[in-house]
Amino acid sequence: MKRSNVRRAAIAAALLACATLAHPAQNGLQKITYWSQDLTYGLAYVITWDTAAHRAHFAETYGNFDGSYVDDGAQRVFTLDVPLVLTYQIPDCNGNPMTQQDVTTQLVIRTVSGEPDKGDSAVVPIGYDQDVDGCTPGQTVHYGTTTDAGIPLLRRAASLRLPMDDLVPGTQVAGLAENPIDTYGDLPVLAAQVATFGRDHVTFQGTGHRFPTALTPDGWLVIDFGSFKRAYTRVERQRETGGEIWFGAEWIAGKPASIELSTVVAPTEDAGFGDLADSSRQWFDGLFQYDVPTTFDLYRDHTGSEVVAPGAGAPVTQSPLTWSRNGAALQISRADPSGTYVHNWRPIATHGRNHFVIESEEIYIDGVDAGPAFAPRVNWVVDDGQAVKPPPAVASGKAH
Repeated sequence: MKRSNVRRAAIAAALLACATLAHPAQNGLQKITYWSQDLTYGLAYVITWDTAAHRAHFAETYGNFDGSYVDDGAQRVFTLDVPLVLTYQIPDCNGNPMTQQDVTTQLVIRTVSGEPDKGDSAVVPIGYDQDVDGCTPGQTVHYGTTTDAGIPLLRRAASLRLPMDDLVPGTQVAGLAENPIDTYGDLPVLAAQVATFGRDHVTFQGTGHRFPTALTPDGWLVIDFGSFKRAYTRVERQRETGGEIWFGAEWIAGKPASIELSTVVAPTEDAGFGDLADSSRQWFDGLFQYDVPTTFDLYRDHTGSEVVAPGAGAPVTQSPLTWSRNGAALQISRADPSGTYVHNWRPIATHGRNHFVIESEEIYIDGVDAGPAFAPRVNWVVDDGQAVKPPPAVASGKAH
């Protein structure tokens, strides 16, 4: 996601009224983890604050960088030594491809509530978008100010991360990926699998590939894939769902080169959607609960409706769908003028009303498979009750 697009998704300005809690003022190094509660943003930071020198090192979704900061007691304004430049291909005013650069010069990290070592924060990227070519070469649009509300983050001292030593031989988790990323921040390419841990290795269920592992003194589980390394650390258990949040780090020279936010869950024996009656429910999409709240209403006749409520004054949209079973998985098909989208939910774990799945989607254009919409990912759907098919509309008016 472009940083400027992330900025536009910032919460209401009322958040600023809460920003009165100071950052911890102790001298020395403070290593803090931050991550977005809305997982669709995928924002993750490990920041080492040097409070004596007012310098900081960021490891985050788009790489890692150093800089200096000023602290007014409520927020820290971090200025990158070298601006972060991301390049995108977007349509120009004529619909033709053009190159745009997103240049981040500063990041505001604000404390919103909680204790110094844990609580709520917010981030505001500051920079500009610049058109390289197309209709408007050189056009520059600035984004972000130090008084913007920002994107909500959860905050926890790195020392409070949850241990990884419970990953004993035979332990399984869903959500790790063995494929590399080609560009920092290109998280949708990571294909989630079920992985089984051994004494000093991990085996991926989807491929059978086995790779060596090592646990660092700093609490990172490093997987050596041969051509690259990726490390994982656990940052949160979500009591309300039964899932967990892990950081995945592209690991270079013994430290994170970039950070990915990963939803992880341990498989359970009772995972599944049951019989026809158990499946014919309203399923609330957990991953998109903040971004675009979505419910899949599955009726007993294998028809249904996808209901999307974007909020912010936008109208609710409702799209017809059909659904079926593919073994234990549910397949949900929705068609629009651009093609047919076949959604697949492979059950992984069940925790009360929360059903964790490995979710994938395939696109068909004129009946031909055009490839996946995204790589398989861990998601969870929440049972919101029986899905009741509305009665057919009754025509009104006089006959002629």
